[in-house]
Amino acid sequence: MVRVEGKNFLNTSSLVCAFGVAKTDAFFIDEGVVECETPALPEAQRLASHSLPVNVPLMISNNGHDFAPAGLFVYHETPEIISIVPSLGTAFTDIAIQVKSRLGWVEKVSCLFGNAIVTASVTSGYTLHCQSPSYDTNNEPDLVDVLISYNGVDFFGDGFTFKYTSSPLIYSLSSVIEITAVSVSSSEITCMVPAHGKGTVPLKLVLYDPDTVLETYYDQSILEYDFIPPIVISSVTPSFGSMRGESKLKIEVNSVPHFEQRTLEHLYCIFGGVEVTRAKVEEATISCITPVSNTTGTVSLELGFVAYYDDEMKVTLLSSLGAQFHFTQQPSIDSMFPLRGPSKGGSIVTLSGSNLLPVYNTTTRCLFGSKPARVVFVSNEEVKCISPDEENGMSEGLEVKVSINGVDYHRAPSLFNYDDEAIVRTVYPSHGSIRGGTTVNLTVTGIGRTHVSDGEPLLCVVGSDEVYGRWLDDETISCNTPSSLMEMTVMVSVKYADVYAMSLASFTFIEDPIISSFYPDSLPAVGFSTTAIDIFGSGFGDTPNLMCVYASSLPSTDFLDKNHHVVQHEHMIYHNETYIQCPNPPSMDLFFSDTNTSWANNTTLLDEAMIELSLKVGDDLLANIAIKVHPVAFVISVYPKSGPRAGGSRVIVEGENFLKTVHLACKFGDHIGDAQYLSSTKVLCTSPRLPSGFGSVVLPVTIANNGVDFSTSAQEAWFEFHEALVVREATSVNGLSSGAPL
Repeated sequence: MVRVEGKNFLNTSSLVCAFGVAKTDAFFIDEGVVECETPALPEAQRLASHSLPVNVPLMISNNGHDFAPAGLFVYHETPEIISIVPSLGTAFTDIAIQVKSRLGWVEKVSCLFGNAIVTASVTSGYTLHCQSPSYDTNNEPDLVDVLISYNGVDFFGDGFTFKYTSSPLIYSLSSVIEITAVSVSSSEITCMVPAHGKGTVPLKLVLYDPDTVLETYYDQSILEYDFIPPIVISSVTPSFGSMRGESKLKIEVNSVPHFEQRTLEHLYCIFGGVEVTRAKVEEATISCITPVSNTTGTVSLELGFVAYYDDEMKVTLLSSLGAQFHFTQQPSIDSMFPLRGPSKGGSIVTLSGSNLLPVYNTTTRCLFGSKPARVVFVSNEEVKCISPDEENGMSEGLEVKVSINGVDYHRAPSLFNYDDEAIVRTVYPSHGSIRGGTTVNLTVTGIGRTHVSDGEPLLCVVGSDEVYGRWLDDETISCNTPSSLMEMTVMVSVKYADVYAMSLASFTFIEDPIISSFYPDSLPAVGFSTTAIDIFGSGFGDTPNLMCVYASSLPSTDFLDKNHHVVQHEHMIYHNETYIQCPNPPSMDLFFSDTNTSWANNTTLLDEAMIELSLKVGDDLLANIAIKVHPVAFVISVYPKSGPRAGGSRVIVEGENFLKTVHLACKFGDHIGDAQYLSSTKVLCTSPRLPSGFGSVVLPVTIANNGVDFSTSAQEAWFEFHEALVVREATSVNGLSSGAPL
């Protein structure tokens, strides 16, 4: 579970986390904290990365669509312990744990002894050190499981334990320890040093005669020998450097012993058991300079006393095995682009070269002069840094340097200069499809085609992608957006020659909407009352600059008085993500003069008429639909011409241009009745129920082929609603079979 802290988190059902392209539910804690359960790393991404660890962007969204970056999340292999040395001891014992996978990228490592967590340190590519915690002999078991974690939360281990033992007690120590020399020559005596406690002891050389049991001193002078506690190296910074040497190492140890001056001059760092450089004690650490190495690779790093006798190096090791240093190829920077940027900073400066990728997951650093700069991308051939703001008025000739191990800096071959700001102020349109291809126009100040030389590529930088652009005028650049994997908002900038423009404008990638239905789906050629087309579907966004584009067309015939293709733009009306409206649909009379009306009922002509409605952002087509055009319906007569106010009368309506559609409707005045299509000239209507009242009412009868736009009617096309007929009494209840007048 990953804890993310920020602000403005909302407790909604759409609150999600995204690890790269993989989305997972987010758990709302409060408006400043959410927790995300990590999904499995997609297999395709694992294969594309070749090996772990893999960095993926972690993002949070309140609505499942608009994501805010939260940083990088590292997928790594499950920690696997190979060995623990020592596996028993007292509290605060320094323990070396060797693991299977390289630890160079790990920033936070912990050990778990039973239920107690302690901080660990990485001392080499495969070794970490931690100290056994305090232990209650009365209430806690003396054998505890040992686990490790790379993030301080998830602990792993398999069967490795640590056993607490009692501290040894020394009751007495002989004041004199005699040892026999292991070799003697005319110029040298070699002795094996015995075990001894910390401190300085006298050292005498004697000749022992076993026959007389007499001891004769070679020299009456007394030498001194310093016994120093074993040194445990807890960390080495940096842990890697160039094979050319000259890297200054800072070596952290469990405790820095007190060295007498006579021994301090013999203190050395020993690389790979062969190469040595003099070590220095600096406050609480030990430092040394790396030697030149003939090859790249990892070597052991130890501390010890070194002396030379007859050109032979004698080494006394002071530290335990485990610390390592990695020699790499010499990093080099061959070029830098751009060479200039605005005084407020913000330019992405690319330094190109070789061997620029850190061996371990250390922080690559950039310096502009003496001012640190943020690093946004690192590969073996490139490092990208964001230029800081101008330093103390020094706008000309700043050195730019890069360090991949945090200590050794490498200079770019050119100097960086600050200029007045080049700024991208607006982007239009500001939204477009994730498929890419949206043509956008950028308004740019502080740069123009008169200020730069020909031959340099003009690039629009959309997020982290670069696409070619072209000048429209001295302050306007046009380019087509790249594609995007998801909906997101990115900054848009411009890179031209050695100028990188600061951006005040952004572009939002949106999903293409899906249209499931629209109403009405047809329109009469003229005289309709529809004010908007209702569109239903999914994925509609409240997007500025989203236009409804009507493209009306008729075949080119002698009927036309004007162009046979007309385009009309209207602003979309947004309601919610499933419902929008496109207002002001066009009428076909825009194709004809006011005096030409013969076309309105030309079925052959209107069968080929079409209104295409497109949803666009700029020139970017998101979706489109087709609206049919039909002749204008007209009601001539109605039979029968009256019926009860209770409704239900079956009424035959005769006229012209009736269509068999699902939206066919009859209207009596303002009251809608059911309609049944019989033919293009006849419709069967059911009169609606009118509100209760007194007397009769005469209402016009009209027909709508699309359920919205009702026809005009002839003067005789009316229907009278009257009170229901009520029979109270008959005066005669019998009569002749032949009938008879009353």
